[in-house]
Amino acid sequence: MVKMGVAVIGVGTLGRRHAENLRRNAPEAEILAVCDSNLQRAGEVAAELEIAHF
Repeated sequence: MVKMGVAVIGVGTLGRRHAENLRRNAPEAEILAVCDSNLQRAGEVAAELEIAHF
């Protein structure tokens, strides 16, 4: 199966939830990166969800 690469822009409360749901419920999607205006928060979410780039 070919996976679709996605990025989540904004990982506050709702963005984090979207990233978690993609990770759990969409095996055809691969989260390649997350970004947020708060670099620390982006790094934390990336580490928690094992996403390489933030």
